[in-house]
Amino acid sequence: MPLLRAEHAAGAFAALDFSPNEVGATLRLQFAGRIVQYMIECASVTPLLGATILLLFQSVRKRFANKKQMSTESSIANVTRIENQGSAIIIVTFVTLLLYAVMIAATQPADSLWRIGIRYTAAVLPLMAMTAGILITRITGDRAILSVLLMSVFVFTKFAQLTPWIFWGKTVASFDGKEVIEAHLPSNFIERFLNTRQQSIFLSDLFQSNLGTVANVCAFLHDYADAGDKLITNYEWEPLYFHTRLPQALKILPDYPIYQAAKLKGLPTYVFEVDHARWVIWRPVWEGYQEYFGAEVEQQIVDRGGRIERVAELPETLWENRENIHFRRFPGGRYLFHGPETFPPATIFRVVWPAQH
Repeated sequence: MPLLRAEHAAGAFAALDFSPNEVGATLRLQFAGRIVQYMIECASVTPLLGATILLLFQSVRKRFANKKQMSTESSIANVTRIENQGSAIIIVTFVTLLLYAVMIAATQPADSLWRIGIRYTAAVLPLMAMTAGILITRITGDRAILSVLLMSVFVFTKFAQLTPWIFWGKTVASFDGKEVIEAHLPSNFIERFLNTRQQSIFLSDLFQSNLGTVANVCAFLHDYADAGDKLITNYEWEPLYFHTRLPQALKILPDYPIYQAAKLKGLPTYVFEVDHARWVIWRPVWEGYQEYFGAEVEQQIVDRGGRIERVAELPETLWENRENIHFRRFPGGRYLFHGPETFPPATIFRVVWPAQH
């Protein structure tokens, strides 16, 4: 994948009369920018900065401690074994982080990284948490009060993360002049430093309903659709089927590469056409996605003798929800890092066919 992307990029630059040296320099800058963006994402949701500072402090302290002698050989053996196990986890964490950064930089543009965060490298979260715990334990030793204080800094504040240290505000940067490097800032100034509201809002999410568009559509269909009713939709096909078990019409369009092969497999006709579909779940924000266009679907139904009736409109949440804290929607349509988003509502149509009059 990285090789193919590089070849395509090189071909594009060549078409614009860029020299090979200029192409190479641009790709290197682009790659560096993506790594920086990935590190921003990691440091924004994990204690990467705090763990790095603790690691440096512990390394310096260990250098001085190595000059002192242990009292017994047994104590030396026990401490060494425990330290080696902890060190192995720390090494695995930072090596994994480095490999992830290289892989992500080779496959994802910076603006995509800003939106997806560490979705594809979620293992960084537990690894960094374990690393921080090990380092806190090593530094504080048996001093309980110091352990609690240091742990509180990591748990209840964001000082171990990047967010409090974003002194440049909303300013963006670019390494190659095309892909933008950007950090995340919460809308509330206090939330740049404290985790408490974020934690409380997560807890409240456990006890409040926070339905997205799919959940609301499924609830409607459970109330009004009959078993076996066919539906047409332009997004979230699989979740709709999983929660309703209603067959979906017009699932494979004529322009799809698999169309002919699917036809030969003897699939039901409704898979390829409107075929007396009873419901149309249309989400205007996804108009054109996967080549679904509302006007074309409506025309096909009308050509077959059907008539569409608008029966409900539901709030459009775009995504059912986001795992990325920077874009996650909490109950009441609240967001921590930006204001509420509004989209055209999802519309539910009932289709009436001549035989159903």
